[in-house]
Amino acid sequence: KKYGAVFPVTPGVLTQKYTADQFEFHNFSVNEVINDFNLFLGKLRMINQAVRVIVTVSPVPLVATYDSSHVLVANCYSKSVLRAAVGEICRTNEDVLYFPAYEVFTGSHTMGRLYAKDLREAAPHGVKKVMSIFMGHFTEAGSGAGTREYDGLSSDTEIVCDEELVEPLY
Repeated sequence: KKYGAVFPVTPGVLTQKYTADQFEFHNFSVNEVINDFNLFLGKLRMINQAVRVIVTVSPVPLVATYDSSHVLVANCYSKSVLRAAVGEICRTNEDVLYFPAYEVFTGSHTMGRLYAKDLREAAPHGVKKVMSIFMGHFTEAGSGAGTREYDGLSSDTEIVCDEELVEPLY
């Protein structure tokens, strides 16, 4: 509370001691995520005006939550906030591109097969699949090299619809 710091894990989970007067739980809103990212982006641009940024949403679900909702509800809220914020950030910043790792992993087309048996951790073949797509569209060796069309796909790519981004998994 004193410094406005944000922690990725609830204090007390990984630390020995904390007091409630030091910390408070806060779930960020879409606008708060957008504002924080834009603040970061402004500072980054002061260092490198030509910077280009690729963002994604992690497909790894929450395993627990501090708020009173069920972890499935909390996970859906968190991922929805992040995805909506990233969509707006990319829409308003031409130098920020989105890579759909979340969608590749969680889409119904995968039937959960990119996850490990616990359906929480990314399976090695899932990571390989996502990285293959990423490298193919955002590196010089790939077809896209980070162009703006469809979040990184070049206009000369033969892909006709979004579903074709994901090769058959079986």
